[in-house]
Amino acid sequence: MAAKSRFAPFTIRQHRGDSSRSKGYSFGWGFKVFETAIVTYGMLTSFVLSGAERNRRASRANPKMLERVGYVLCGTSAGAAGLLLLAAATGTPVA
Repeated sequence: MAAKSRFAPFTIRQHRGDSSRSKGYSFGWGFKVFETAIVTYGMLTSFVLSGAERNRRASRANPKMLERVGYVLCGTSAGAAGLLLLAAATGTPVA
């Protein structure tokens, strides 16, 4: 009998039981990846906002890399908001 692998990223298995609180999905290692991405996003956002505020107070221009990362984070936020709005409108479960 082959051993089961502990590393199965982004696997979603549906359980047979019916629950009133959830749809019965299990998110294996994929959910840990999702949590890590959220923490990384939060840390980058905090860094960009604090750097931009410090530069504004010192009346300095922001470095190009700081601006670019800020634009990427802004686009990511807008994309996530749009996806969540779409999920809410269609009634699709997000997590």
